Amino acid sequence: MNAPGRRIADLEVIARSRQPEQVPVWCFFHQDLFQARANYGSQPPDVVLADIEDVERIIRTYDEMRSTQRLDLIDLAITISTYSVPDHAQTPSAIAGMIVQAYFAWDQAKYGEYKAWRQQRSRGEFEGQVAARLVGMVGS
Repeated sequence: MNAPGRRIADLEVIARSRQPEQVPVWCFFHQDLFQARANYGSQPPDVVLADIEDVERIIRTYDEMRSTQRLDLIDLAITISTYSVPDHAQTPSAIAGMIVQAYFAWDQAKYGEYKAWRQQRSRGEFEGQVAARLVGMVGS
């Protein structure tokens, strides 16, 4: 490979390493799905089923939106934060917290709770990227 081709390949590797892993959409709604399935309040079965279907419909909607609009992890978290939890602060720290929770749910599903705790990420890993995206959204 020639020098310019090698530099482009190196840049692609660097760009991939800087992009966070693509956590599945269901991980952002793990708690909602858990609560719907747990049947807190001893709801009748038809109400529980409707609650579960509502959460699954929301997951499918965001999953479709993610694929059609090619949203990465940061953009997805901002979108979910804006439309699914509009009563919460739309700060970089809050959105980064959503991402950390989603990673934990994913790690727990893949590796179990013990390893998920050991791999726990921090908000600081994502706050800068989220802040930059939020500033970019305001500027456009």
